[in-house]
Amino acid sequence: MPGPSGRVIQGTIEVGRVVSWESNKRVVLKWRPASWEPDEVTEVEFRLDPFDGATQLTMEHRSWGRLIGHHGDIVGWFASEVAAPILRATTPEGFGDWITDRRARLPTGAQARAVYRDPLYHYPNFRVILKELGLKADDYLLEVGCGGGALLRDALRTECRAAAVDHSPDMVRLAREENRYAVTAGRLDVLQASADRLPFPEGVFTCTTMTGVLGFLNIRQPLT
Repeated sequence: MPGPSGRVIQGTIEVGRVVSWESNKRVVLKWRPASWEPDEVTEVEFRLDPFDGATQLTMEHRSWGRLIGHHGDIVGWFASEVAAPILRATTPEGFGDWITDRRARLPTGAQARAVYRDPLYHYPNFRVILKELGLKADDYLLEVGCGGGALLRDALRTECRAAAVDHSPDMVRLAREENRYAVTAGRLDVLQASADRLPFPEGVFTCTTMTGVLGFLNIRQPLT
């Protein structure tokens, strides 16, 4: 459960609870690393500080050392279980995958909303798609992976009806906002859904489109 009143649950046990929250600055959690020692409470703090034109993230986990004492190979455990996952997450594959998610595969945040509200480099592609579709007022268009709704905005100028899905909550909200008049008029539905589980009955649309999506789909079988 994220946010200022967030909790970390493992199974049925509450492992962590947010006790202090300063948005984009500092988060402190009360942490119980040992369910067999419920009275042993530690503290985890994350701090975000400006640093040389970027942001420095500092994490401190205080008082957990007493649970380990002098038992076991602490250096080996720390290297394999703590340091190694952090390093893997910041390799080109791990970090690049996270960047791809936030910017393209699952656009999230203010920067993504700004880009997909006015996707400058997508407009030539949109023009080709709309020309091929040749939409008319009696058409009912489905767009899979609608992003911020820019293609929908152009398509709806033909007075057609439309529906769209995207799996990013930010993009669904943005697409509704950018096409609020069509939504209010009952000419457009924008839903959060996956491309492989469309929440519509079969045979209701006259045409459909999908652009900039195929490369992000996890396709286990070749297309036929």
